[in-house]
Amino acid sequence: MTVKKFELKTFTREQWLAMDSRALRDQFEGLEKAYPLVIQTDAGRTFSMVRRMKVEKKMGIPIHLRSGFAISVETGKAANEMTDDEWEAFYATLAEHLSSDYPDLYRRLFPN
Repeated sequence: MTVKKFELKTFTREQWLAMDSRALRDQFEGLEKAYPLVIQTDAGRTFSMVRRMKVEKKMGIPIHLRSGFAISVETGKAANEMTDDEWEAFYATLAEHLSSDYPDLYRRLFPN
């Protein structure tokens, strides 16, 4: 039996929107297996959300198709309900929180 490994693929917004429901489901199932979201601790939640948002952005997933796991206290919106500017600001805020409170975890995502 061949095991199918999830491969990170980048698509344009138009390609994401043109995918049929099976292709979308396959992409998101693979994303969930490769980059699961963790809810147990602040460190785990923040790390897994920033990691997931980084990958979703890199893959070019339109915001409305991205995870809504994180909700902004400032706007009251889930991440997948935000405008582009709101999402970028929220992502930067979460990444900054990870950097300041959990620098070792931050360096795992953003080595340099």
